[in-house]
Amino acid sequence: MQPLIRRTGLGLLLALSLAVTGCADGGGSSDPGGQPGGDPGADPKLALASSADALAQESFRMEMTMGDIMSATGAMDPAAGTGTVTMSIAAEGMEMNIETIFTDTDVWTSLGDLGAILGVEATWMHIDQSRLPAEGFMGVKPGETDLANAAEMLQALGNVEQVDEHTYRGELDVTKGDQTLFDEEMLNALGDGATSVPFTATLDDQGRLTHMVIDFPELPDFPASTMELHYFDFGAPVEISPPPADEVTEMPDEFYQMFQG
Repeated sequence: MQPLIRRTGLGLLLALSLAVTGCADGGGSSDPGGQPGGDPGADPKLALASSADALAQESFRMEMTMGDIMSATGAMDPAAGTGTVTMSIAAEGMEMNIETIFTDTDVWTSLGDLGAILGVEATWMHIDQSRLPAEGFMGVKPGETDLANAAEMLQALGNVEQVDEHTYRGELDVTKGDQTLFDEEMLNALGDGATSVPFTATLDDQGRLTHMVIDFPELPDFPASTMELHYFDFGAPVEISPPPADEVTEMPDEFYQMFQG
């Protein structure tokens, strides 16, 4: 099982930084906060668990931050299995800007200045998914558009209460689910806190998740951080095209070795 921070891309980008130092609106809102609203009579856990369904059904845009360490923006089309995400990662005194494009069969990434430092001459690299770990590249796998694993997190609910028509708060029990959100080492470090990671969530008038804040405690090799997610522009067109062929090279073998490590 892989830890959540690795699935969301942070772990792989930190590995890259170490390598450098050591070697039309469909009813949603254009505001990232959305126009929240929920059914006050609904079971809070059921309302939250179903609020991520739209992320597998409608196109959307997203923003994600993890403290001062990571920020990301993206646009996804679940029906087509396509999307694009741009991440900014601060690690080892460096800031890295990574852009990734994916379809239902392929993934390409551009590492910006980091690519040049690592000796990649082309703007884009095409990734052979068969050579990557199960979590893919920065949490990106062909056809999968819930890059922050919101649906999985909302299946790992502990205590939950509905604060008002729009807002829920409670705790994530990260030991729950077919795949726990953390690996064994992290669960051991969390101890009893593994069943009570605090969060707040906001739904829009159609019961869709638009905002989620999760306060992660300190973990091995990872400081206490707040993850904030925004989902907006549901149903708006998302146009995704592969990068120009003359700007693409295959990902070098040494990159796959880093990811497997």
